[in-house]
Amino acid sequence: MDTQGKVSTIDILDASTQERIFKMIIGALASNVTFNDNIAGLGASNVQEAIEALASGGLGVGIDTFPVGGSDNFVTSGGVFSALAQIRALTESPFDGVKIASLGDSFSAPGQWQSAMRTILKAASGGNKAKSGGAWKGTDELSAYAQAQALVASLGDDAEDYNGYVLCVFGTNDINNSNTLGDIVNSQTIGTGSGDINPSASITGGVQACLQYLKVNMPDAIIKIGYTPAGYIHDSFASHAASAALCERLKEVALIYGVGYIETRDCGINPYMDEDKHAYTGTGDWEQGTWQSTGHPSAAGQQRIGEYMARKMMCNR
Repeated sequence: MDTQGKVSTIDILDASTQERIFKMIIGALASNVTFNDNIAGLGASNVQEAIEALASGGLGVGIDTFPVGGSDNFVTSGGVFSALAQIRALTESPFDGVKIASLGDSFSAPGQWQSAMRTILKAASGGNKAKSGGAWKGTDELSAYAQAQALVASLGDDAEDYNGYVLCVFGTNDINNSNTLGDIVNSQTIGTGSGDINPSASITGGVQACLQYLKVNMPDAIIKIGYTPAGYIHDSFASHAASAALCERLKEVALIYGVGYIETRDCGINPYMDEDKHAYTGTGDWEQGTWQSTGHPSAAGQQRIGEYMARKMMCNR
């Protein structure tokens, strides 16, 4: 794989995994290079260079001339190859070529954060059926249930054999519209009869209908459900309790249907931080205190959501 892909994957690994890689590099070189510094003294930039050269297989620079740790020491033996397989196993993306489809609302409809996420993961698109105004509750074209039907229809005969991911992320519009949370129904029938799963009746009915339809028509898909990514930037403080309750219900329904819950609310941006003003759209002047969020991520915000979602997917496969 190319160096850029490798480095992008390295960037999304957690600190403990990166440390393991650093130790592998040092351990592989220890018999050939004398280090006066410990791991902490090696230097992040030098470690990153080592990762780029070793993990990407980019050893064309010459293994006998690659400096380590900013010192005058050089690798003089092929001993590094003992760690190379382990390093590659940690840095190669398990999502390489895997399809990821998405259902959602206006945060997801542009497809920007999904594209950023797939680039980092080296994944492929399974389709994006998200629509502005999308919500769990309902049966119209904006609803999760209708989007699930649209995804299956777009895949045609391939739906049954689709073994990629489907991310279903809604919620902020349900909260803004004060949709009823409702109760979990013990049924496999989607309809309006007594005891049926009724997506028009409540948020929970919409979640169940979406999952029931996907599980029946895409049995091999890996489904994950969550709240609108970074959706809290759209919510008022007063509505946080309601959205928190919605997420607890999503976790409960996910367990019943055997799908994954993915925490998407903490995707790196919020409307209360100076540092994040570039990450979402707004009007007014920030310095004068007249700036107001218009409730949606900017291009920079979409990029950040994509980076966070890539990390979450790596940790929640």
